[in-house]
Amino acid sequence: ETLPCPQLRAGPLVEPCLLSIGNPHAVFFVEGDFDSVEINKWAPIIAKDSLFPEQVNVGIAQIIDETNLRLVVYERSVGITRSCGSGACVAVFAAKARGFTSANAMDVHMPAGKVTIEITEGDRAIMTGPVAYCFSGQILCETKSFVTRSGD
Repeated sequence: ETLPCPQLRAGPLVEPCLLSIGNPHAVFFVEGDFDSVEINKWAPIIAKDSLFPEQVNVGIAQIIDETNLRLVVYERSVGITRSCGSGACVAVFAAKARGFTSANAMDVHMPAGKVTIEITEGDRAIMTGPVAYCFSGQILCETKSFVTRSGD
C-alpha cells in the first residue's frame, strides 16, 4: 500500500508517496524541468527526516507518458545512485496509486539505463532489464587464532 504524507516536503519535493518493498521509500513526482531539481540539496533533508529513524530512500520521478517514467534515487546513507531496483518498483506502484498510469508495465529510465517493471494482479513487481558486472573488491581482515585447552 502507499501512504500519502503531505507534511513531508523540502523545496520542490512535495506530496510524496510513502512505500515499503522491504526497505522504505518516499517517491516524489515532479512536473516541469526535472533536471533543475537539486536532488543533492533536497533529498538528504527528506532522507534524514525524524519521521524515519533509520532514514528513507528518496525517489524523484517524472511521468513521461502512460508507459514510461524517469527516476533518480537518493539512497539512504549513500546518496544518488545510478540505478535502484527497489526504487524502480515502488515508483511504478506509486504512479499507479496516484492515477498517473493504468498500465501494468512501465519502463523506468534511470541514469544507468532502463528497466521494465510489471505489476501483477497480486501486486507483485517483476523487474526485467540488462545485467552488467560493475565492481569487485576485497576486504582484508586481520584474524586471530584462539586456542582453548580443556582443564585450564
